[in-house]
Amino acid sequence: MGGSGQKIIRPSRRIATDAILFIAVFTCPPWLVFLIGVFGIFYYNNFYEILGAGIAIDTIYALPYGFFATSALYTFLAVFLFLAGAFLKQHLKFYS
Repeated sequence: MGGSGQKIIRPSRRIATDAILFIAVFTCPPWLVFLIGVFGIFYYNNFYEILGAGIAIDTIYALPYGFFATSALYTFLAVFLFLAGAFLKQHLKFYS
């Protein structure tokens, strides 16, 4: 049958991934949260939840003047990962 060629993912899987990401923001180190986010970026289309996780980590854990004199380090990292994932998904041959 004709189709767009996109994989169909059940909404319950995305909700479960969102719940895991949400719990990880409060219980895991930031590098593990972003590792889960990278999985979400490549597994789901438009995984905006990584942006929310970056903002949440900065809101909860950031110091007023931390690394690079900014308190939005993880937000910038989340935006970078989101954009890099979108770029890579368009240009990788094995990702279709």
